[in-house]
Amino acid sequence: MKKLLIIATAFSLFTGSLSAVDFDWGGVLQNSTDGSSINDLHVTEVVSLSLWGELQVSPMLNFKASGGYRFKYDGSADEPVDHIPEFGALYGYGSNSLINWKAGRFSISDMNKNLFSTLWDGAQFGLRTDKFRIESGIGFTRLIFNDNSNIQMTALDVELAGSGNFLASPRMAEYVEAAFYILPGDGALTAAFLAQQDFRGIFSPDILTTGDGLLHSFYLNVGLKGRIGSMLFYNLYGTGEAGIYNMAEDDASLTLLAGAAGLKLTLPLNVFLKPLITTDLFYASGGTWEERGDYEGSDIDPAGDTLNRYTSFSMNNVGYVYSIGRGNLFYGDVKVAITPLSFLSVSLGSLTLFRSVDGPVSALPVTEANASSSLFLGEEITLAVNIKPLSDLGFQVKGGVFIPNENVVDNGVQYKFGGYFSLSF
Repeated sequence: MKKLLIIATAFSLFTGSLSAVDFDWGGVLQNSTDGSSINDLHVTEVVSLSLWGELQVSPMLNFKASGGYRFKYDGSADEPVDHIPEFGALYGYGSNSLINWKAGRFSISDMNKNLFSTLWDGAQFGLRTDKFRIESGIGFTRLIFNDNSNIQMTALDVELAGSGNFLASPRMAEYVEAAFYILPGDGALTAAFLAQQDFRGIFSPDILTTGDGLLHSFYLNVGLKGRIGSMLFYNLYGTGEAGIYNMAEDDASLTLLAGAAGLKLTLPLNVFLKPLITTDLFYASGGTWEERGDYEGSDIDPAGDTLNRYTSFSMNNVGYVYSIGRGNLFYGDVKVAITPLSFLSVSLGSLTLFRSVDGPVSALPVTEANASSSLFLGEEITLAVNIKPLSDLGFQVKGGVFIPNENVVDNGVQYKFGGYFSLSF
């Protein structure tokens, strides 16, 4: 009788614990199709299907995983069809009113997304109260699929990304940041520190005799974020960067000293059509032609003393017609969006681009031979129409034109158009 009572008690405890476990799953089907005059109007189409699952055991112990497959057709490529697996998440996490943690493969960024935003394998820990919030983390990027990674800091990264290399750049990164809620308008003073190390010399010992260079760097970011009045939201920040560029030639090492600053303003208006106005001003230091023969840095002069072009840890490009890296760039981006119907929004954007110094920039066809001393690069105008008839179903049609300063940028006026579709289930 006692044995039956013990078995019944154990069974009830087990089934009771299972009833507390919650499992949820879903997926996202996406399609994007676009064409650009840059690629002679060859169509690029990407179809992706991803699935996710989440197991919620308790507030402090949960698990989530996601993955999928992406089919890409590029009419301008020699091999136009590409099949790309995606493995975007596999991690445990938990939180309560004081602490939070996460470990595994997950997407991570600093609080304001001013410093970095990427996918890594690692861990994150946070502590928060009503007056402050502190987070720290460590991660490794080597095991990420190359097509899923947005880390391309050096010419070696760019070269290996385009050579069919399956895995991403091998880098270790550590960060710590804090936000102190001491400003009016629910504002905060923020500070973040990020360090990253290039491990390519470990995975490829001969890299410094056959390649270009390895970059080790760290960043310090400070900012102010909050609200002025009841409607105007602001995000003001500055970043300093320092590091060492180890070169192949004669074991040379170059010092990297660079910086960036930005201001983001958001103004939602509670009037007819519900206009939303956003402004993004950004400046990043650059390198001259004498310092770098091209943007990626495959022609860095090892005889120089210091490099000055800002090199972010993760790519956060700007622009629609051209996708432009932020180093040696000064721009102003203004967008106005209206909502004539609950399921329809229309946005108009204007992006004005300058170089910070007379030197190379990303993506744009600017060379030392054709570049004048003018820093103005051109103007991009975009128009997007978004339709969301259901919360899980969305469409977008977008077009843009880039009008260059022809004294600096080759190829003349360029344009791009595309359509996008997303269905969640």
